[in-house]
Amino acid sequence: MVAHFIRSGWARFENETTSVTLLPGQVVFRDTTKPWRFWFGPATRSRTVVVPRDQLVRHAVVPGKLPQIVVTDTGLAEVRLLTGFLDLARRFADDALSPLGRSVSQDVGIQLLAAAMGAARTAEAGEHTNVVLAAARRFVDEHLADPNLAPALIAQELHISLRSLHRAFEDTDDSVMVYVRRQRLRRARVELLTPGARVAGVAARWRFSDTSHFIRHFKAAYGSTPTAFIEKESRRRRQDLSRA
Repeated sequence: MVAHFIRSGWARFENETTSVTLLPGQVVFRDTTKPWRFWFGPATRSRTVVVPRDQLVRHAVVPGKLPQIVVTDTGLAEVRLLTGFLDLARRFADDALSPLGRSVSQDVGIQLLAAAMGAARTAEAGEHTNVVLAAARRFVDEHLADPNLAPALIAQELHISLRSLHRAFEDTDDSVMVYVRRQRLRRARVELLTPGARVAGVAARWRFSDTSHFIRHFKAAYGSTPTAFIEKESRRRRQDLSRA
């Protein structure tokens, strides 16, 4: 497999079934076991990386799934990670690393190339699901105040399908939006302990559609209404102060 990172000018690759033209900021990955015709425009500057095809298949790509050609943008995170790794690797002389170090760095480079191509071998189903679930929960926890927080947004930001997102939650007690609501209720419960907190304001801040909706879910989760919870906590604080 050969990767061409186009820095200036243009390049064109053709075979019997495919024709692509590359411009600055693009990269093409092509399988050289297939015959290609190619042209580079005047003053074209590019970076070329060659990876043994058998190494790529052995370590990173599902056999039989290696694409003939892939064109993508060098601004994508996976491609930027690959180019960053290549830049770092060039700083080391051939004898700077131990045999183990060279082997590990080669494997990392191959894995990054496969990811940049979008052809990386997927993890085992359970492992992949756990990774997706953890990432989704982290994203939700960091964006609870976002009024647009919904499965479609979460899937988009994690670069996964809606199906993958919902499947990750299947073995938990929550659906995606039940988890969102539960986390918002936890944040709201903490805020209700703030002196002067108003139920309506807290409900609105944590994106409940109306106060009655918030009260109903709060009571189901914690066994009392928000007002009763505030009063109970206030009494407890007064008692603690009187004992002190």
